[in-house]
Order: sequence, then C-alpha cells, then structure tokens
Amino acid sequence: MLTKIERRTESIKELGILECPRCRGSIAVDGKSLRCPSGHTYDFSKKGTVNFVLGYGGENYSKEMLESRRKLMRLGLFDGILDRIAAAVIESGISEPVILDAGCGEGTGLEYLDLKLREKGISPKLVGIDISSGGITIAGRTEKDILFFVADLGSLPFADKSFDFVINMFTPASYREFRRVLKPGGKVLKVVPEKEHLIELRKAFGLKEYSNEDIVAHMEESMSVLSRERIDTVFDAEGNGEELLLMTPMLWGKTEGKSAMAPESVTVSASLFMIE
Repeated sequence: MLTKIERRTESIKELGILECPRCRGSIAVDGKSLRCPSGHTYDFSKKGTVNFVLGYGGENYSKEMLESRRKLMRLGLFDGILDRIAAAVIESGISEPVILDAGCGEGTGLEYLDLKLREKGISPKLVGIDISSGGITIAGRTEKDILFFVADLGSLPFADKSFDFVINMFTPASYREFRRVLKPGGKVLKVVPEKEHLIELRKAFGLKEYSNEDIVAHMEESMSVLSRERIDTVFDAEGNGEELLLMTPMLWGKTEGKSAMAPESVTVSASLFMIE
C-alpha cells in the first residue's frame, strides 16, 4: 500500500504541471522532495503537502479559526455556493477537469467539490493552494486524491495553460497569474460576497455595511465577465456560535467573551462570476 507521500508524488508526476516559482524551471520529484534544474528544493511534509513560499508560509489565520471554518463548512455553511460551482464544472462537459482552488484555506471546499463531481461521473484532478501553512497542514489530512501546496497567489508554482478552472472564493485574486495558468477556453469561477453576507454578525457587532464595488470593478477591469449568478442561503448556526464568531476575519479581536452574541442563523449571500 502506498504511503500518502507516495500517492501525492504519483499524482504530481501524472499531472506534470509544477513549475518552480523562483526561477520558472520545471520541477521533478526527487525522493521526498521536489527539485528544479537550478537546485531549488521543496520538501514534502508528512501529510504530503509542499511549501513553495521560500521555506515559510503565512500564519495570518489561527488554528482555532481554521478548525472552526472547517467544522462549519462540513455542516453546510457554503454548500449552496459549492453546489453552483460544481454545476458550472459539470455544465462544461469536461470529463476530467483540472481545477485549482486559489485560496483554498483548510481544503474543505475541494473535498466537497470532489464528492459532488464524482457523484455525476466526473473525475476531477484537484489542486489547492493557500498562503496559510496552517490551512494547508489541515487540508493535508485528507485521504482524497487532492494536491495541496503553500503558495503565493502572485507567483503560482504551475506551468502556463495548466487548468480548466480556477476557483477563487472569498479571497484576493491575481488575475495576471490566473490568465497565465488557464488553458485556452479555461474559466475563473470567482465568488464575491454581497452586502447581505453574514449581515447578522455585522449588525450584532456594530460593523459598517459591506460593499463589493471595488472588488467587482477590479475584476471587470482585469478579465471579461461571462456570467453573474446571485446565491443566497440561510445557515442554521444553533449550537455552533463559538465557531461562527471565530471563523471570520471581520470579527478578529471583537468577540472575546461575547459568544452569547452569536446569532442562531446567518445569511450567506454571494455572487458567482464566471470570467475569462
């Protein structure tokens, strides 16, 4: 039986899309490491993940925040959005799509997407990257055939024209890099929060109203919008108030000792853009 690292190295060899983010040389598996012709070396972790960010990764998210997000996502927090992403991939008619989740956090969304696509007879090749080494460490727990890397959005460790889809959900974007790594005809599936997103939390803690105008304007300047779909759901958070307060950066430093202020349900409101 293959170890997790052995399974990951086989997947990397099969995909053949990795490229050194420092020198843009092709990357080959060398034992328990990845190495480019210039000698830049990136080691596998015990969970089969790889850190491409010059030997370090961002620690802007705490373990408690990441674990809370993972728990709530497994309870269905973003299922409505992920279902529409899965539908967009299925509607493309690509039977073995290569998909990058750029800003995958702790990887729960890709695990859900893998399940939904395989239920429809789709065999995806899934890759997740995030600047948070803590998030990728948690993502690496999965036994699914998904590759996870610590990587910088501004210098993706992938060759040109590698992906059929790039998912970018509630995270910053690097449209220059997205265009570079997309195959001809490839699409970005960009999820942007609407002003009603988690509005119950904003009201409970007196935060100002959210606007996505700058994010949407930047996206429209950078790429061509093919479609926009509004997605609104309500998530029952009863019994998970502490996790709800921990999981969102907008409440950092505002919730200590205030778990009683967590609402019993929250609105999840976003627009899914398909762009190229």
